[in-house]
Amino acid sequence: MISVSITAAVVAAVVGALAGALATRFISKPYESRTAESLTRLQSDLEAERDERQALRDRLDIQEKKRFDVLHEQRAQVMRETYSALCDLSDAFEAFSRSFKGFIGGPGPLDSWEKLKHAGETYRKAFWPNRILFEKSLADDLSRVDRAYIAVANKFMALVVGKMPSLTDAQRTDEVRRKASYDSLQELLTSGSYRDTVERIRPLEEKVEAAFRRVYGVEQT
Repeated sequence: MISVSITAAVVAAVVGALAGALATRFISKPYESRTAESLTRLQSDLEAERDERQALRDRLDIQEKKRFDVLHEQRAQVMRETYSALCDLSDAFEAFSRSFKGFIGGPGPLDSWEKLKHAGETYRKAFWPNRILFEKSLADDLSRVDRAYIAVANKFMALVVGKMPSLTDAQRTDEVRRKASYDSLQELLTSGSYRDTVERIRPLEEKVEAAFRRVYGVEQT
């Protein structure tokens, strides 16, 4: 009886173990399959997100490069226009300074002053709205040049007007204005303020030109 009981217990234990193993096998296999599928989907989603982020970075890089290229070209164009306008302003100032009485074949002071005024307006239109595109030191020097030219032009016109204080518009004939302009220019050219302005402008212009040469990579000679 004892032997039969032991045998029955052993058989029951074996059957239980087999049943448990079979149950574990048939239950865990679908779970493992679902887990593998989930991991595969997760990996695929991560790869898709990575590819999407890389594509976005590539688009942003292209857009940033385009913006940089546009800004670089805009800055180069502004610098070309400003330097050209500065050269015209310098030439107009030289012509104005030479238009004193006795200069053969040249325009009178008033005509030269009008051209100087126009050159100054062109220069300011090219430079001031785009000042931010220049290095600060260069922008400051360009501003000083502009103010120096304005000071000379304003001083000249103040002298001209000052020589005709009591005249009516009818009395301010072309001849009267011409004489006043010649006398004013003569007075201006011999004044200390004019000499001071010229002494300030020349070094500034040389400094500005050297800065433009550095920007464009032109050798200093």
